[in-house]
Amino acid sequence: MTNPRLDNEFFDMIHSLLQEEQQLGIPENRRVEVRRHYNRVTLLAPYDGENLPQAADFAPRLCHDLSSQGFSFVSTERPETSLVVVALGVAPFKFFAAEIRNVRQLIRDSQVYHYIGCQIRNRLRP
Repeated sequence: MTNPRLDNEFFDMIHSLLQEEQQLGIPENRRVEVRRHYNRVTLLAPYDGENLPQAADFAPRLCHDLSSQGFSFVSTERPETSLVVVALGVAPFKFFAAEIRNVRQLIRDSQVYHYIGCQIRNRLRP
């Protein structure tokens, strides 16, 4: 699995793509709670809803925003599951199960990115 270089330039590019979407009149989100920008690399893994992922299942993803109810992240790969586990904070991480609620495809310089919105379901304790 290849990941884009997760640096400031990459984050700035994604931010500009999202601004372009707003200028094109793409509908606003339906969130009740305001999310805060959270431009950090987080660890995410697919989740089957029962078995906690192994350490090798986690991959770095650029988180875009975060609230107590959800978060969004950017990936070059479309999610294969409807649930993910996200590791937040610093070690020892806090793990949360989240449901993928929407996926938007963004294209920049012939590269496809997926902007993925998630709703946090519950905290997981390993």
